[in-house]
Amino acid sequence: MEDYRRMDGATMDPFPLVKEKVQTAVRQLEADMTTWREQLKRTNTYTNQGFQRVNRSVRSQLKKLNSHIKALSTTITAVESQRSRFPNIDDAELDNRKDFVAQTRAVVDGYHKLITDPATKAKKAEDKRKVEDMRSTDVQESDFHTLGNDRFETQQQEQEDFETKQDEVLDDMTTVLGRLGVAAEAIDMELAEHKEYKISTPPLHNH
Repeated sequence: MEDYRRMDGATMDPFPLVKEKVQTAVRQLEADMTTWREQLKRTNTYTNQGFQRVNRSVRSQLKKLNSHIKALSTTITAVESQRSRFPNIDDAELDNRKDFVAQTRAVVDGYHKLITDPATKAKKAEDKRKVEDMRSTDVQESDFHTLGNDRFETQQQEQEDFETKQDEVLDDMTTVLGRLGVAAEAIDMELAEHKEYKISTPPLHNH
């Protein structure tokens, strides 16, 4: 907490240092909220990592600013309850401090309401729904293509099996015909030999 303290005369007065920190933080928050608004409007918040980063950042900044505002309010309460200990802080300065706290709180509350607004939530929900619908469609198309490929592969395999069986049948037929051919040649040879035998053998005469 030492960095929150500044010696002002004989009394600790942390308000000036905390105020400086708050002013710097508010400028940063305003810049980030400009980016936040643009990306909320123009991008898909569910898939845009830039929006997600700035959204987390502004939420963290708002939380820190609320802590700073509470610290400033505490110092104002301390001054009001012990005016004699802070002679250097007159009524005008005290009012200025209250105004600063009130204005800063209004800025923080305004941005907090913006990021938690129903319209903001609806936009983010719609962005998420669009992405999920697209993913669902992609999955269905992928399943369809997979099914189509499976059917094609099955038909292709069946055709290959059919052709293989045809080849086997043809091979069997060729083998059988070959065997028949060999048998036919053997029969022809036997017939030819038989004819030659009949011609060369004289007929038998009966006495």
